[in-house]
Order: sequence, then C-alpha cells, then structure tokens
Amino acid sequence: MKINILILFIFCLNFSLFAKDIRDIHYIKIMDSNNEAFLLASEAIEKKFDRQVKEISIMLGIVDIKEHNLMGNNFTEDQINHVIDDELKYSKGDIIIVVYLGHGYRENWQREDSYPILFLGKGVNTFRYSDLLDDILSNKPSVVISILNTCNALIPGYQNHPQIAGEPDGSIGSKMKFYDGHKDLNNSSLFWQILLAPLKQEKHKPYITKCIDFISSAPNSYANIDKNGGIFFKYLAETIDNYLYSYKENYTWESMKSEVESVTKKQISYAIRMDPERIKKQVPVCRITTKRQTTATIYSEKISYKEERNEQRKDIRVLKKERRKKYHFDLKSLKEKKVNHLKNPAYYNTTLKEIRQYFRVQKKQLRVNFIDDMKRFGEIIKY
Repeated sequence: MKINILILFIFCLNFSLFAKDIRDIHYIKIMDSNNEAFLLASEAIEKKFDRQVKEISIMLGIVDIKEHNLMGNNFTEDQINHVIDDELKYSKGDIIIVVYLGHGYRENWQREDSYPILFLGKGVNTFRYSDLLDDILSNKPSVVISILNTCNALIPGYQNHPQIAGEPDGSIGSKMKFYDGHKDLNNSSLFWQILLAPLKQEKHKPYITKCIDFISSAPNSYANIDKNGGIFFKYLAETIDNYLYSYKENYTWESMKSEVESVTKKQISYAIRMDPERIKKQVPVCRITTKRQTTATIYSEKISYKEERNEQRKDIRVLKKERRKKYHFDLKSLKEKKVNHLKNPAYYNTTLKEIRQYFRVQKKQLRVNFIDDMKRFGEIIKY
C-alpha cells in the first residue's frame, strides 16, 4: 500500500513539473503602417516583439499563439471591434498582448484616465485606449499586457493631430542589438511564470485581471520615434531580452520596471541636450495593476443574455462614435462663428471682450453636454 502511494506521489510530482500552461496567447498588433513616418518603425517593432512573444510562450509552455494583425488595411475601427467582440470572445483565462504604434494625444477632461486617446488612420477616427481595455477585460483574460508607443500630450483641437519627434529615416538612437536564439531560456522561465501567473479568483466576485502596462509616454509627454522604433522601444526590447536570456536571481518586476524607466529617461535627457528643437519631453510608465470585470458583463451573464448584450454594446459604440463626430463638428462651427463675430463686432452691437466671453461659455457648454452624453451611454451599458 505504501509503495503504491509513493509511486502515485512521484507520478503526480513529475506531471506537475512538466505540465503545460493551458492558456492561449492572443497577440494583437495595432500599428499605423500606412503612415510613412511609422512604416519602418512598425516593421522593426513587429520583428522584435514577434520573436519575444514566441520565446515567452516557450517559457510558459504555451503552444498556441493567436496573432491578430491590425496593420495596413486592417488599421480600422471595424477590424478592432471584430477582434475584440468576435475573435477574443472565448479568451477567458488567456494572456492578451496589445502593441500599439501610431499617433496619440489626450484632452483636459482625462484627469483620471492616464491612457492616451489613439488615432486610427490620419486622425479621422479616435478611440480611448481605456475603452478598448474595458472591452478586452469583459472577456475575462487572466493577464493583459499593453505596450503603447505613442504621444500622450494635450493637443489643442481634434484635427491638429500630433507629429512624431524624429524623422522617418531615423536618427534618435543607435541601432538596437538583440539576441537571436534560445540561450539559457530555462533559467529565466521562473521570472516569466511568476510575472504572468493568473490571479486567484474570489467566489461570487467579479473576475480579476492582471494588467501590465509599458507606456512610452506619461500624461503630458510625447513619444520620440525613429525608424528603429524610438528610444523607449529600444530599451524596452533590450530589457525584455535581458530578462529572457541572461537571468539573474535578483530579477523582479520592480527591477525590470526601474531599468526600462531610468534608462529611457536618461537617454531622452541626453537626446534633448543634443537636439533640443527636435526631441521632446518623454516620460515612460511601467506598472502593474489589477482590474475587475465591468459591471455590464456581470449583469449580462447573470441574466444569460450575453449575445444580446454584446450587440447592445456594439450599438452603443456606434452611437458614441457619432456623438464624437457631432461634438467636433459643433466645435468647428462655433469657431467659424466666433471668427465672423470678431471681424465685425459693430454689426452685432457688442465689444470684442463680450464676444470672446460669449463663445468661451458656449464652448464650455458643448464640452459639458458631450461628457454628459458619453456618461449616459455608459449608464445604458451598466443597466
């Protein structure tokens, strides 16, 4: 009897040591390769992260990597919605990696939202990354890694989308040096297994997801991008390679975060001193947070109307898009009216000061109405 128990224990131990991670990795690449300024950078970033994602999957024992390529003709809102609503529909417990390269900005009202607003195409459409992240979280992934290489600064006016600091042919940083093969992968696997381990779920509580962010630009800072991806990407990629191939016992998330942030800040400071006219302020952000599943998804599962609720969310997304267009159209019309009034104040029997004050109040009211409507859309989804 004792011998049988011992054999069973050894079998279970061996099985646990060699068990594979049953999760999948969903690798979403959202990059503006249609823009000449980003084309070479997108190729460099895709090449490096493709290899690194594969290496991480090997360390975790994950067999299936599902790539979602939202570049070129797929760099559209419809394609992004298709991936989130349809292709990630059965991603519960999986690892999702999102890589974004393109234009970005923020507005004054985003006080509690540190994620940027992202442009699609030539700035015709925009979407808040925090909204995209909420949609991803509704599918209950265990880990979401967000790598955003974009500006996050205030832009005065919707149409004035930012230009990257740096030239398409690149000259910001020296060429990147990367490892090419599997060197000492097994020695580093423990770090990645701990970093990407799923969180323990609480019974009868909303699903909890671990969110790991690598953001090139904190609020009110820019992204300096060249043909190699820019300074932030250079040192983020090199740091990930170090943690893949040259494992040390003192490697932790805090050491990784510190290395990426400190080296990037140091190199940005040096670049600004060398070329202050072209290089702009850039402050990277690396962090881990835990986010709970949204109220909308909990409610939809409780009443078992998941399909209907997904359709409702799609409809609300369309309404939000139309409301944004109306808001920016109203702003443009208001600006034109203001110009006409300022050209001929005597015709309107008023002073320049009164005209400016009037249009300042009107602009503020447009913003208040827009925010109230967007909040109302959110309440529809909740209930």
